Amino acid sequence: MVCVMGTMRSDPMVSHIWWVGLIGLLANQTYVWYLVNRSNQSSAKVLGQLFVVGAVLTVGAFGSTQGTYAGWGVLLLGALVGFIGIELIDYFLLSHDDEGAYYRLQGYSFVGLLLFACFLVYDTDVLRGNASKLARLGDQTHCDPRDLANYPAASLGIGLDLLNLYGNLTVQNN
Repeated sequence: MVCVMGTMRSDPMVSHIWWVGLIGLLANQTYVWYLVNRSNQSSAKVLGQLFVVGAVLTVGAFGSTQGTYAGWGVLLLGALVGFIGIELIDYFLLSHDDEGAYYRLQGYSFVGLLLFACFLVYDTDVLRGNASKLARLGDQTHCDPRDLANYPAASLGIGLDLLNLYGNLTVQNN
């Protein structure tokens, strides 16, 4: 399992395919969001917005100096934990029958959009840094495997960012 999921220098495509398969399984979980979009006839609108947001952020991350966003990791993780904590407090302690619940959901969705947009930029920068690291190492066989770029993990991060952006765009459009 570790050999398949980790980056193998001899055949990185195999591990990449495994990670893409995992993302496919996670994408299957977005079926509920798809049903909501289909019932409101907003599927094309949400997918178009996701494409534009994803493309702009990815091009922006690649257009900046490499490593510009490397320091964001800890801050983003802290923001994500805080965000999940606030949503859990809301879920367990606040009323969901009033009109305020709708506006709180919209607010959480907006904050989620901003948070996962930042995650997309960060993960793209990490993937770019890993590619640069692997290019510098070249064909050195005496390297520690942990020094190799971890494309599958970075790809999974980008896939999860896009899935979360899709879910938050769904809430914002419905």
